[in-house]
Amino acid sequence: RTKEQKCGHCKKGAAEGVAELKACARCKSASYCGKECQKAAWKQHKKWCLALSLSKEEAAVVKIRGDVQLQCMMGNWAG
Repeated sequence: RTKEQKCGHCKKGAAEGVAELKACARCKSASYCGKECQKAAWKQHKKWCLALSLSKEEAAVVKIRGDVQLQCMMGNWAG
């Protein structure tokens, strides 16, 4: 049994009448039921969106908010 996909902001899914969720065009890791939810979630999502969309080599040197470094070369998040 697979887990029902839900909107990354409002948490609505097929059970609540959402016919289709659209993935973030950049990272493909978050899905939203519409532009309104995508915009509302952007402040939180943008922290991870760029890092998730980078190649391993690029992500290894990215600093997020100055104190969290993405350690993709080893597949771990480290602070």
